[in-house]
Amino acid sequence: MRGKSRFVKSPKFSTGPFWVPYLILSGLFALQFLPLLFPRSRLWAFNSLIFLPPAYLVACILLAAVALIAPFLTFMAPFNSRLKSWFQQVFFESPRKYLYRLLFVGVSVTLFITLSAKTHFLGDGYALLGNLASQTGEFVKWSERGVTIILITVRSLLGGPSADTALNSFRMVSYLSGAVSLWFIFALTGLISSGDRYHIMVFSALLFTGMLLLFFGYVENYPLVWIGLTGFSFFAIKYLRTGKGIVLSGTFLLFGIFMHLEMGIFVPAYLFLLFIRGAGNRFYKRFPYLVWIFVCTLIILALYIFRHKYSTSVYFQNFFLPLFTGKPQDPAYAVFSWPHIIDMLNQLFLLFPLLLILLPFASRGWKRLLKSSEGLFLTLMALGGVAFLSIIDPTLGMPRDWDLFSITAFGLILLVVLAIPDKKEIIPVRFIFPLLMFSVMISGLNIAKNINVNSSLAYTRYFARLDTPKSLSTLMAMHGYFKNNSDTAAVADLHLEFSDIFQSEQKMERAVKAGDNGDFKSLRALLDSIPPDNYSSRYHLILSQKMAFEGQLQLSLQELNKAIQLQEYNFNLYTRRSMIYAILNKYPEALTDLQMAYRLNNSNMALLEGLAIMQLECNRPDSALYYTELLEKQGPTGTLLFYIRARAGSLLGNEQLAKINAHLYIDKALTDPKYPVRKKEMEQILRLP
Repeated sequence: MRGKSRFVKSPKFSTGPFWVPYLILSGLFALQFLPLLFPRSRLWAFNSLIFLPPAYLVACILLAAVALIAPFLTFMAPFNSRLKSWFQQVFFESPRKYLYRLLFVGVSVTLFITLSAKTHFLGDGYALLGNLASQTGEFVKWSERGVTIILITVRSLLGGPSADTALNSFRMVSYLSGAVSLWFIFALTGLISSGDRYHIMVFSALLFTGMLLLFFGYVENYPLVWIGLTGFSFFAIKYLRTGKGIVLSGTFLLFGIFMHLEMGIFVPAYLFLLFIRGAGNRFYKRFPYLVWIFVCTLIILALYIFRHKYSTSVYFQNFFLPLFTGKPQDPAYAVFSWPHIIDMLNQLFLLFPLLLILLPFASRGWKRLLKSSEGLFLTLMALGGVAFLSIIDPTLGMPRDWDLFSITAFGLILLVVLAIPDKKEIIPVRFIFPLLMFSVMISGLNIAKNINVNSSLAYTRYFARLDTPKSLSTLMAMHGYFKNNSDTAAVADLHLEFSDIFQSEQKMERAVKAGDNGDFKSLRALLDSIPPDNYSSRYHLILSQKMAFEGQLQLSLQELNKAIQLQEYNFNLYTRRSMIYAILNKYPEALTDLQMAYRLNNSNMALLEGLAIMQLECNRPDSALYYTELLEKQGPTGTLLFYIRARAGSLLGNEQLAKINAHLYIDKALTDPKYPVRKKEMEQILRLP
């Protein structure tokens, strides 16, 4: 007697679309292996296997084979049904569902902690670590004020500034962000998985994305933004369905904006919420023209502010990509350029691996969804994300700057998931296991690539090659990493491979030093050999030095203003600008710049001396004396201290303080370059009655 076949019959279209998404899934699996043949291709969201040990390749081949064969195996159909039902019953229907969710979150956080990233080359990881660990004060970016304040608070609870407390602060914030975001993903899944829309599929689409990497001890300012995004999305959809949650939705949006201003891309979607139902909707129905006048006024005002800022601030310009021809640093990279378009596709796949697979299932529901308030709200969210992804310049290169754009696809994910009709088996049950395996595999590869030290280093080198014109900060981070690990061979190899980039930077440094040393001839020769770059802070500094040599102080000041706009957390630039203000006798402006420099670096001796001198010029002797005390606390001080105290004592009418320090200066400051002039001032103080 013949045994029963283990294979199901070829799936029919009557049970919902199968072959189109199946072929897409097969193609996406194949894409994971394609970069093995083209290792230098711009497929950075698909090429994890290049950087991982061979065991990962073997595992992925087996996993892909099992996932693609599974839909045709008879015994997999009941397994898929049981898996779907179990997940739904345990996490969404059980009286203990919140306990089970809490256990899931707990296990996930344990994984986050156990598999925390060992390197931090993505984003501004090492720069942010250095800032938080700094003993000389940390800067707080205006666009990321909230998260920086939280990190500083956590660090203070762990101890004083150090490399360890800084790293642990970022990791704790990363774990906490992951726990809260996971909770809201469960809540969102329960909210939108009505009818026969599978909970496990919705949950997989929301969870197994590139954003998961942010919770594995990731060092950057973006993990906390996800608390704002997931909370905002949940309460917004809840409000559209029940009329409750508008205040909490706004609260989470404000929290997200306070963490990072990029969350502002969802403000239009929230304004839509205000007028689509409730009191806002009643007001709109009564005064529609007033609402549209208000909206149009806001749009016109926003466009005016944008145009004004774009035309007057090189710092603001630098946020955005040019439309057709890129910036001097990388002319081939613009909004409408193949490298950027390919980068956007990579980013969308990284953030939404199931996008192309779910689109055929969602195709029947677009018309219905886009007529609903939920559809319009999510469309606004999705458009905000895609617009941000399209026009904002990934200044570090998009493979490294991916975290800046990590929030851009979340609205699109929700939109596609909600477009899938609530009809029985619109997604065939046999598709559950393959899609789940694909989601887990893609997320797992991305995480493994970045938490494994050797893989992370290889990947970092890859994207440095991919966007060489933007790679200087990446190379400097790698240089610092190898140097800290005493790997001199790796340092030499890095400098050899990227010699052009390092030589260009060294040429800039030589030009600045020539300006500082008064070597105008060398400065001019070096400047003539450097390509003009309106978006380079260092280039504007060199131009400022040249203008100062030529006696064009106002033009020198303008160039320094541009340099500071482009690098507003460099204390040295504020110190330089204060010198020009002082020459122009603009002492209050000079003092303001020195105070800003002090906020960024509170232990630089020359800066403290400059602050004390400038306080005297602004007739603030008490403040001048305060800075001399700080100078003494820093360590051995020079004879300038006597000069400052003598002048301060004279201004305060403290004859003893003034004359004692005047004598000390005259006796001990013979090597001071300004000794002849300052000696006369001291002698004048000594002649005072």
